[in-house]
Amino acid sequence: QDGTSYTVLDGSGETVTRRNGGNIPDELTAKLGNEPGTLSMANTGRPNSGGSQFFINVNNNSFLNWFDPSTPSAHPVFGKITEGYDLVEK
Repeated sequence: QDGTSYTVLDGSGETVTRRNGGNIPDELTAKLGNEPGTLSMANTGRPNSGGSQFFINVNNNSFLNWFDPSTPSAHPVFGKITEGYDLVEK
C-alpha cells in the first residue's frame, strides 16, 4: 500500500516509503545468482516494481540475475535455504 514505511535492516537506519501501488526500490547490490535454494524478489520486470512477493528458485535461473546483461530481468536474491531444502523439492 502506498505511503507505508519500513526501516531497512542493513544497519543504515534508512527508512523506505512504498510508492506506485506499494512498490519498493530495487536492492541490486550483492551479485548472488538465482540458483536452486535461493530466495528472490518477485517483480513485474520493471525497475522498482517489487513489493511483498518472493519466490524460491528450484532450478538455476541465471536469466533472472540482475547482473546478467543478456536479459532485461532483474530479480535480486536476498536469501538461501540452509536446511530442509529436500522438503521444497518434494
